[in-house]
Amino acid sequence: MTLALAPEPGRSTGSVTISFGLLSIPVSLYTQHQVTRTARHEYVADGSGGWHSVGRQAYDKETGTPVERADVVKMVDVDGTLVEIDDAAYAAATGADALAGRLDIEATVPLDDLWSLFGGDGSVWQVRAKKDKKAGAHAAGERGLALLLAALDKADVAAVGRTALRGGEVRLVALTPDGSLHALRHVDQQRAAKPLPEVGLTDAELDLAVSLVESIGTLDTEAEWLSDLGAAEVAKRAAAVAAAGGTATITVLDETPTVLDLDGLLATLTASVEATKKEKAS
Repeated sequence: MTLALAPEPGRSTGSVTISFGLLSIPVSLYTQHQVTRTARHEYVADGSGGWHSVGRQAYDKETGTPVERADVVKMVDVDGTLVEIDDAAYAAATGADALAGRLDIEATVPLDDLWSLFGGDGSVWQVRAKKDKKAGAHAAGERGLALLLAALDKADVAAVGRTALRGGEVRLVALTPDGSLHALRHVDQQRAAKPLPEVGLTDAELDLAVSLVESIGTLDTEAEWLSDLGAAEVAKRAAAVAAAGGTATITVLDETPTVLDLDGLLATLTASVEATKKEKAS
């Protein structure tokens, strides 16, 4: 199954040196995801038919008085006392200084357990051997990276470690055999799962539910709903809706959704299966 993805990245957004035993592998990072959200900015009428952009003005929240950015100080509340902490102090406290530009592999995790243990925060980078502008890719770096990824693949594990990317923030990351670097959630960022209630299901109920799942059909990789449409397309469609008076054509279901009735659950499932099959056949 293949999805129609956005074009591959053309420019590196950063670099780190992976420490794999005694091997040092310099690599470049390429953002795996691209932003497609429509950015809406604020404007004010200039009084002559034009518009001026509006910026975010810093102000004193207690008095409402505007303040100069140069007078703003970064503070942290430590046990009720405000303490000034600059970027250098923050980096030293978090270990970002020592990790800048480095990715030390500190442990491996079975691929089957990676996401259930940590989860991802949505940030993903493609890891490729770092290139020299004159000489092209370093042969030793390419071979070292290929060896590392092949070893991870054969062992069916991900390499987990920490690094500090731009901004000085320490990130917990996992390198997977496909050459992707995933930002993970630190343990203290995750919440314990609320338990699911234990519900006794009959075989008849489960069989009908499975039939409903199977009747939905497999993924159409070219379906429009898989795409975020892109900022330009969204802007065009939103402008068309606004020009039409703020109304849009909305598909309404033929029937009001059935409220779950435990006594009629089997009948509801049966009707759902038949309705889905009918829709697929039409």
